[in-house]
Amino acid sequence: MDLADRSPPFHPHITAPYLQYLLNERDEYKNIQFTYFITVRNPLSMLWSYYKYFKPDQKSLYNFSKGWSEDQPITFEEWLVRGRLGAHREWTSRAPSWISTSNLSTLSFEMHALDADSHRVVDYIFPIEEPEALEAFLSERLEKRVLIRHHNKSHDADMPSLSTDLLRRVRALFPFESTFYGV
Repeated sequence: MDLADRSPPFHPHITAPYLQYLLNERDEYKNIQFTYFITVRNPLSMLWSYYKYFKPDQKSLYNFSKGWSEDQPITFEEWLVRGRLGAHREWTSRAPSWISTSNLSTLSFEMHALDADSHRVVDYIFPIEEPEALEAFLSERLEKRVLIRHHNKSHDADMPSLSTDLLRRVRALFPFESTFYGV
């Protein structure tokens, strides 16, 4: 079910716990047993892509933010340490308590797939690098062929090497993805 464009307040990057809450609040969905899935990505690749695309400045404002300063960019390494990203209050209220808008943890699997008690609420996890697995999953359930377009491809070759301390920070903010991808 993709309601992102048709039924506000659904958002294309909504968290699973908040989506479950919203669906349970709507009478037409109360008795439906939904299957939830998520795609995951290597956290280093995801962060590098996010950084390159949204171009954070020294104040952690992004090119979609009011007040963003293109002439005051932050380095990738600095952003990993000082960067922060907001999130819908309802999303963070249903996430594990260590998720914070004062860092980049709002981009993590834990933010999007775990509830406030740190229980996983998604049924399936698909690596973004394997779109054919998600295609097969969706095709079987929808009983028609589904093709996944690959968006936001980033080229990691130009990503700077990260220090041990920065890698440790990424592992702390993205524990599931770091383990999944061996970061």
